[in-house]
Amino acid sequence: MRWIGAQRGYQHLSPLISQDLRIALQESLANAFQHGCCHQQRPAQVKIGLTAKKIILEVFDAGPPYLLRPKTTMALIEHGRGLGLILQAMDRCELKRRGQVNTLIMVKSLVPKKNIDLFVELIERLNQRLRERRAVADLYQFFLEFIGYAFNVNRASLMILEAKSQQLQMVASLGYKPNLMQKIVVKPGQGIAGRVFSKGKAELMRHAPNPRYQSEASLSVPIVASPLKIGEETLGVVNITDRRGGMPLKSEDIKWLYAMASQLAAVIKIRELLK
Repeated sequence: MRWIGAQRGYQHLSPLISQDLRIALQESLANAFQHGCCHQQRPAQVKIGLTAKKIILEVFDAGPPYLLRPKTTMALIEHGRGLGLILQAMDRCELKRRGQVNTLIMVKSLVPKKNIDLFVELIERLNQRLRERRAVADLYQFFLEFIGYAFNVNRASLMILEAKSQQLQMVASLGYKPNLMQKIVVKPGQGIAGRVFSKGKAELMRHAPNPRYQSEASLSVPIVASPLKIGEETLGVVNITDRRGGMPLKSEDIKWLYAMASQLAAVIKIRELLK
């Protein structure tokens, strides 16, 4: 993925898109070598196409023919070609058989998706991670990377209420220095995140209510902050800021961030029940 990121116009691919491309390429190449009879005389080949609206990956192998979408879920799992991961990571996949060669064509769209499509995609990906019993830290970081992609922002942070101290602790971040997370602790009612947590209501703030807040929490305004809320219980706060291209955050972002944050809250609670 470094090669794609080095091309002009592709330097700022979101971490989520980069991760999806990496998964699709790794799985398809692993499949080509494991199932495609690849060796020095018949190597697997990769072709990458870049346009303003999409990235196209093509992987060629000389293995036996196979179905891209087996008829049953069990067949998909047992087939051994990681097809489930590839189909989930990419926006469009097509398999062609040309002579004795399989050609797997995988397309990732760079065109912004509608909010409802992003919402449905988030639900599917969170549920997948729930089934896989992923570590909670992985769940947090994935959510932030998805949020960064969905809202086209450079920076985002996730804060969870720590049971013992009853303070908001930053547990995942996007676009901040790694050592920042251990330093950021906010009391309910304090600053933007603390106020949103206490009120249980998402807000768009164009100006910090306290001039000292920006230096205390290393967050800049304008900012959209939303509680992670399920029922009457609030688990934490997610913050987004610094939209790419200098574009402003809008009032519409409030409801969609709140909706997505609520999905994460539900998965966190379900995960606790599964322990």
